[in-house]
Amino acid sequence: MLSHSFPCKQKERVLCVLFFALSVCFLLDSEVALTGAFLGESLSASSSLGFSILLFIAALLVVPSEKSEPLEKRIVITSTLKHAGNERLRKLAELSAKNQDAKRDMDHLIYELSKGNLNPGIHNKYLPGTDVRYARGKKGGRIFYRRIDSENQNTPRYEVIGKSNKHYENNVIDILLRKYGR
Repeated sequence: MLSHSFPCKQKERVLCVLFFALSVCFLLDSEVALTGAFLGESLSASSSLGFSILLFIAALLVVPSEKSEPLEKRIVITSTLKHAGNERLRKLAELSAKNQDAKRDMDHLIYELSKGNLNPGIHNKYLPGTDVRYARGKKGGRIFYRRIDSENQNTPRYEVIGKSNKHYENNVIDILLRKYGR
């Protein structure tokens, strides 16, 4: 799963709000005089200070912090089910999709994978002796996928190589073990 640095974002937002309020005070009242330990002398150019603080706030909002990750990770999903040589897997996927609950499950698992959730479903596993991952949905849908190398390592690519419901699961596993087994 993607992890976001939400606590850092919340701290940045609080700082931005505080600095914004301070800058508005300086911009609206040009006669602001701050004394004491904070600045130590009165400020005659409070509007320029307010403008400077606004620029600082804009920089905080525009420049991402080093710890923050992108909110959405781009993942490319392809399917090999329609390729030549995969007729049996395609037929099993079509038969499995006749069950509407399983079809919704399969669609949801693929959607979650496309959002960057690398563990969609429940009890995800690898098929033994292969690089094929296997995700199971709560209503019986199954997807089988694997990572494929791409030139751009910033964009992970996965290909869906099989779909099934509980009834056809073992048939799909047997075909995939023969095809992708090492």
